Amino acid sequence: MNNAFHMEKTEALNTVSRFSELMPHDQRVVEQIAADMRLHGYDTAMPIVIWRGHNNIVLDGHLRLAAAKEAGLAMVAVYENSFETVDEAIRYAIRMNICRNSFSIGEIDKALEKAYSACIDRYRKRLIRHVEITTVEVIL
Repeated sequence: MNNAFHMEKTEALNTVSRFSELMPHDQRVVEQIAADMRLHGYDTAMPIVIWRGHNNIVLDGHLRLAAAKEAGLAMVAVYENSFETVDEAIRYAIRMNICRNSFSIGEIDKALEKAYSACIDRYRKRLIRHVEITTVEVIL
């Protein structure tokens, strides 16, 4: 993996529902973090993790990013992480959230179901496409 720490403009970071909606977020927590950031600035020991080479997509740190925006911070610490596949990036995002937060088993199950149903749909589409191509080849 080729990873890098640096400061990035908050406006340059992008969120997509595939990652931002994996785990529930509490707006009260965002407000508490934002209040702390207004007093102390962004804690660079807790970088936002983005997917290297994928348009600054946030994998981990959605609450920190929301709080930084609410606090009016122009720059945040980021850590660029490389992944070979979307599935690998999703597993990473889930693992980071489960390890650091006190989610219930139900919340974790829901996140896993959401992540893996998207993966299953992608593989199903690939399989259908493969079957269609193979069927066309056999007919020809």
